[in-house]
Amino acid sequence: MRPRSEGVGPAQGEFVDRLWNEESLTVDDTWLLGTRLGRLDVLFTPAGTRGFSDLKSGVVIDVGGKGVPVTALEDLIRMKEAAGRERDLQQVPTLRKLLEEWLSRERDS
Repeated sequence: MRPRSEGVGPAQGEFVDRLWNEESLTVDDTWLLGTRLGRLDVLFTPAGTRGFSDLKSGVVIDVGGKGVPVTALEDLIRMKEAAGRERDLQQVPTLRKLLEEWLSRERDS
């Protein structure tokens, strides 16, 4: 994986080689990682939050035998709206529909 900065460093979104150490983790708020499976966004302080302690865990998924908490849809919507980027705002209606369907299924069961 190669981290790239968004809005910080060379050109916005440009890949930069960076060491993976304590110091490098404090440079940017967001890393966009290019992986063989596609892009992975790492947010150190997600938009619209006071940090990870402000988020609810929606589900825990298994990734290589390790449980990885994934945020609740409500929090994901809040973060995307707060980020205000066009690509995030375009996803909000779909996420709201998914949330409505999820909540409806929970009420019906």
